[in-house]
Amino acid sequence: MGKKKVSVGNWAYIWGGYTDKPVPLTEVVKRLQEYKFDGIEFGVFAPHLSFEDAKDRQKRLAVKKLLDDHGLAVSAVAADFGAVPPMLANPADYLDVVMQHAEICVDLGTNKMRTDTIVPPTEVPGGMSYETCFWRTAEVFHRAAEVAGHYGVKFVWEFEPGFLFNKPSEVARMAYAVDHPNFGVLFDSCHAHMCAV
Repeated sequence: MGKKKVSVGNWAYIWGGYTDKPVPLTEVVKRLQEYKFDGIEFGVFAPHLSFEDAKDRQKRLAVKKLLDDHGLAVSAVAADFGAVPPMLANPADYLDVVMQHAEICVDLGTNKMRTDTIVPPTEVPGGMSYETCFWRTAEVFHRAAEVAGHYGVKFVWEFEPGFLFNKPSEVARMAYAVDHPNFGVLFDSCHAHMCAV
């Protein structure tokens, strides 16, 4: 068994207690190097690298160089699907965002793309039925896993207490419903505990 590696999500320095004053990416990677982290789970979010800026390959490669210069690998890309919730968006629009993030993954040197369901857990949006939302999400995730696979990128869903479909039974059901070998469930132990209790 290989050495265990530790990474941290860059959004921890963008949101929450840092919302009013995000820590610049250059400072984040410097500190992670000093603390001997192996890598970073890179969220494609402003101000570190917005989705719009990430469409420019030179900006992506500049981020990759910054990370390389500090000895940090990218464990996964947390994709920005905020404008295309899987149960609401046109599937073609969602898949376009998947393709763009797959290119970001390739340029940042990772083979994992993280997603979630975007929608709060307390509401089924737009007057849709629960089952319609569930199966639309499963179908879009299945197609996204297929598309990401063409780039050599695994499509992983992180269930969270703050998003729709987070109960243990829903997580297991979604994994079986998506039914694609390139789809996985990202298991965050804190989220799992919160969802289970």
